[in-house]
Amino acid sequence: MNAAIKIFSLLSLVFLIACSSPNENLNSNSIIIKTDQELFELVKNTKEWSYWANSQDTLLKGNGSGHIENKLQTRYNLLASASLDESGIVKAGIQFQEGSLIVKDLFIDSELNTIAVMYKNAESPHKADNDWVWGYFRPDGSIRSEISTGAKNCQYCHAPGIDFTLMNAAHKNN
Repeated sequence: MNAAIKIFSLLSLVFLIACSSPNENLNSNSIIIKTDQELFELVKNTKEWSYWANSQDTLLKGNGSGHIENKLQTRYNLLASASLDESGIVKAGIQFQEGSLIVKDLFIDSELNTIAVMYKNAESPHKADNDWVWGYFRPDGSIRSEISTGAKNCQYCHAPGIDFTLMNAAHKNN
């Protein structure tokens, strides 16, 4: 019986340590993004993603998209995925939480061409409306458009969407 109690105690301790370990997906709201590279590192280091419409398939770009690429795949970190319904669609009228990270991988046919990033970060000096930081990168991480100008380049088209996301409006019929 004493051995069973020791095993139970040990397993309980392991469980508590595992549950208290930081998870970059859940704690990304503590990261203040000041540079393009910090934003790209956040994208690279996030391990768990949810996908729009619960699918990792690439979609044809929506009508009226300002992107030159013809296909995309959209992924959400754990915080952002809390704003998706059970079918993986952005909930109507939602405001994404601080630390939400949304990444659009943009393809020309089957080749990744651009990584577009939205990160909800109220403390960032580069935040725009609704506290989004906008990044635009090449697949190797080099900068296609700096975060200091990202809002100007992205926000105009994204403004009509749900908290600046356009996935539901642009892709519900694809």
